[in-house]
Amino acid sequence: MRIIRAFIALSLPIAVTLSGCAAMHPQVYPNEQYQKVGAAVTDEDIADCEAKAQEYVKTGGQGSQMAGETARKGGCHPEPSGEGSRSFW
Repeated sequence: MRIIRAFIALSLPIAVTLSGCAAMHPQVYPNEQYQKVGAAVTDEDIADCEAKAQEYVKTGGQGSQMAGETARKGGCHPEPSGEGSRSFW
């Protein structure tokens, strides 16, 4: 009996945590724009937005882009061409 209670006590927080990770979709309200374009266009727009978001995450997002730009410009080290972060020196 204690084992069953312990199992339930440990399973419940895990289940609650994992349910928060379920796929989320936007809630669309029937406002003027929705009435104007219709459900099909709205669904296409949502799918396009989700695809762009997934691609952004796959590429590392803004952090990856900033790291690449910093590496390209040389970070804090001045470049002979005058580009870079000379203000740090």
